[in-house]
Amino acid sequence: MVRTKHGLGIAALESIRCRSALAAALRRIVPAGTSSSGRMLAIGGGLPRLMHDTESREIVWLCATPPQDIGLPERVRIEPWPDMPMLPFGDRSFGCVVVYDELTLMQRQVRETVVREACRVAEDAVVVVAPFQGDEVCEAIRQINRLHRQTRGKDHPRLARQMECGLPDLEATWRQLAGHFPHLDATALGSVSRWRSTATLAILAGEEDDADLGLEPLVESVFGGMDDNGLPAFRHVLTASRLPLREPPAGSNGRSSNGHTTNGHAGDDLLSCLTYVRGARMERALGDVVRYLRSELSRFAETLRRESDEQSACARAEKEAMQAEHERIVADLTGELRDAEQTIGRMAAEIEELKAERANLTAAVEEARGLLQPVQSAVEAERSRVGELARHVTDLQHVIAVMEATLGWKLLVVFRGIRERLFPRRKRSS
Repeated sequence: MVRTKHGLGIAALESIRCRSALAAALRRIVPAGTSSSGRMLAIGGGLPRLMHDTESREIVWLCATPPQDIGLPERVRIEPWPDMPMLPFGDRSFGCVVVYDELTLMQRQVRETVVREACRVAEDAVVVVAPFQGDEVCEAIRQINRLHRQTRGKDHPRLARQMECGLPDLEATWRQLAGHFPHLDATALGSVSRWRSTATLAILAGEEDDADLGLEPLVESVFGGMDDNGLPAFRHVLTASRLPLREPPAGSNGRSSNGHTTNGHAGDDLLSCLTYVRGARMERALGDVVRYLRSELSRFAETLRRESDEQSACARAEKEAMQAEHERIVADLTGELRDAEQTIGRMAAEIEELKAERANLTAAVEEARGLLQPVQSAVEAERSRVGELARHVTDLQHVIAVMEATLGWKLLVVFRGIRERLFPRRKRSS
């Protein structure tokens, strides 16, 4: 399924007419008494402008790619549609369900499920707006798609999808709605020739597919005098309601007035159209330049952002490396400090051991001094006795010398014998 933005390209050219007809259809719906929820479910891309006109207190818009900055009212809430075609809401959750041009982008089985789901969640009414199957409608779509391919070099995305899926059948859709709501109405909306002229002017102007072109006043000025009655209609508005619909306003024949009149000078009006086409092409060229500048600015901003990200990544890497180095240094210093503390502890223990050994040595020295004192006293006593004996020997030797000199040889021999007995001498070696 092709999802659209808020604009409908070629369909947006008739936004004034479609909006007016759809608003008129909503005004014909009679709420089901006090049970009406006052909520509206909008399905389709071309509904933002209608959301400003409805009086529903809350609008839920199912749109896959909602546009940006389109100024939606605060009561509008955009929600995704993940399980298409099943609607993620309970039975009779909304007073009214509007399906705008979305059935043309679906296969037959899918569109039947969407209509059935819309009837399930609607309490008061269901409104379906779409081009329906018809030879003139299909031929006009093929012609406009062919013109788009010739001028743009490719198929129109929406029209190509419509030709691929085939348009919904008006009678089949009517019967499906009638199975859920007793009161129905179908209103023709714009002729095929008017739509073909509007779409041709849009393609010649080179407008974008999602732009609200505002060409309706110019088309109306050229074709405003054309009576659409009796001509094949391009779109129909199907309204299915639980209660009888209000009567349409007096003078309404399915064509919605946009307030523009013709002055009768078709040549001037056609010249205005051609002037608009030329201006639109110039605006498109300027738009291309603006888009190119925006893309360049975006690319430059992306480059700056990428370089900034790279610099930030390098800075983060350097910071992480420095932090890792700092953590490593702190860990090394912590380990060294722990080793130093352990070494200091071992040295302190050794010092305590040395102190204990010193105390033991001091005690041993004192004990040795105590033991040496008697020995020194004994040595001194022995020294005194030896000196006294030496004096006695000297005295005896003196006496012997005197006796030798006095008594003569015999006495000398006698005394020598005595001396030998008393003080024997070592024998001399021969």
